[in-house]
Amino acid sequence: MIVVGVLLAVFGVFLVVFGLWIENPVFTAFGVVYLAFIPGYALIIYRQTLHGNSRRLPPGSRIAVGLGEASIRTEGPLGSSIVSYRAYRSVHLSGDVVIVRHQGIRVYSLFPVELFPGSDLTMLRTAVAQANS
Repeated sequence: MIVVGVLLAVFGVFLVVFGLWIENPVFTAFGVVYLAFIPGYALIIYRQTLHGNSRRLPPGSRIAVGLGEASIRTEGPLGSSIVSYRAYRSVHLSGDVVIVRHQGIRVYSLFPVELFPGSDLTMLRTAVAQANS
């Protein structure tokens, strides 16, 4: 996704520079509008995603996590799931968020750190590491 954004920005800069080089104000104006459109569009998509997520999972929603021998179980207002530790590649803590990366694809699950009290976070890390060894 970042690569696409960079390529779109490079294309916009190319339009501006090319328009200035051939002294064509149409290319230059289109490039400037295009470059202004990219961040605006990204902001709109970001806000829609943020608001969509907050409507699906409003503040105060109850979420539970259970660690089993071979899998992790999550329960929340949208449903429940049981996922094998082998489905995960790694577990990281970033501030108040536990980031769990899935195997094979660039998908991450994010959990509030409060869902893993005491040694549960260490148990999750160990279970994922053992499942992948």
